[in-house]
Amino acid sequence: MKKFFTNLSILGLFVFCFVVSILTVLWWKSSSFQVYIPPKKLSSTATNSRDLFNIKLNGKYGCIDKEGKIAIEPKFDDIQCSEDELIPIEINEKWGFVNQSGEIILELQFYLSPTGYSKYFSEGLAVVCMNRKCGYIDSSGNYVIEPKFDYAENFSDGLAIVQIGAYDFLGYRLRFPKTVFINKQGEILFDKENFTIEHKFTDGLAKVSVNGKFGFIDKSGKFVINPQDKNIGSFQEGLATISDKSGVLQLGYVNKNGQVVIPQQFKQAGEFSEGLANVMFENGKYGYIDKTGKTVIEPQFDYAGTFYDERAVVSIGTKNGYVDKIGKVVVPIQFGSAERFVNGLAQVSFDDQNPPYENKKRGYIDKSGNFILKPTN
Repeated sequence: MKKFFTNLSILGLFVFCFVVSILTVLWWKSSSFQVYIPPKKLSSTATNSRDLFNIKLNGKYGCIDKEGKIAIEPKFDDIQCSEDELIPIEINEKWGFVNQSGEIILELQFYLSPTGYSKYFSEGLAVVCMNRKCGYIDSSGNYVIEPKFDYAENFSDGLAIVQIGAYDFLGYRLRFPKTVFINKQGEILFDKENFTIEHKFTDGLAKVSVNGKFGFIDKSGKFVINPQDKNIGSFQEGLATISDKSGVLQLGYVNKNGQVVIPQQFKQAGEFSEGLANVMFENGKYGYIDKTGKTVIEPQFDYAGTFYDERAVVSIGTKNGYVDKIGKVVVPIQFGSAERFVNGLAQVSFDDQNPPYENKKRGYIDKSGNFILKPTN
């Protein structure tokens, strides 16, 4: 009997060691540990910063310039063209960065955060994630804030939302992260304050909640608008939408003191941009108001978007076009889909809304509606 228990103990020890070995291997593989590859030096022949725009040809992505000429050859699985010195590219689910001449500066080594990773620069910094941690690089590709966060968003108003304190094992989350703000030195702010972060800083204020009530803090962490039962949106140009939490949805606008400056009267209401806000009136149609609540563009559209570059997308039925700030249709309502203007160009498609986004034939127009690049996929 003693020999039996001795053999059983030996067998149990063997099984224990075997299981630990398997778990260790699984943990090592699941962590996908990588060694950071530093940036290459910028080429002296690199093109100076210019506005670049996404293009898709033969199933691959590249960039064109403002004249419609190819600036970066379409050879990537994805790309995020912009005016930045470094452009994010993707091949086989790994992300790196090229300069505006298409030269690889940061090798393909990063991954996307599963909860909303931003693939572009904001306020001079970009989020990059490796080995399950996220940090920030500058326009040369060097780390400004080392990867140490479980999740990270772009900087806005000098601060960024990140998550810390998560604990995963073999793909299972055993401890959920805490959401906090950091500054550009990577320092955690307001960590001991008794509120939950709801939205990034915009217009100098951030939306937070306390026991289900919403308020706003400034960059010192002090409440500017105390938590209340009303639903308040994020601030843009000094104003934010406000509505009740009841089933009847009527929206108005408040200022940064929490005072109602445009009474709750709209079925839908967007953020102010370039002095105007898109709102839905009682007749179910969209128009635009100014910051006094005065109707500037009469309600006549089935949908109306926010103004960018003095143009806004408007819809009648399933077709889209653009209006200027006095309500004149400056680009005919003819497109199946239309994006906002960025740096003088907008991406449009004649295809309807049914085809998958990646299958649509898309082109670019200028602010007068002239095609810079005819639709292609």
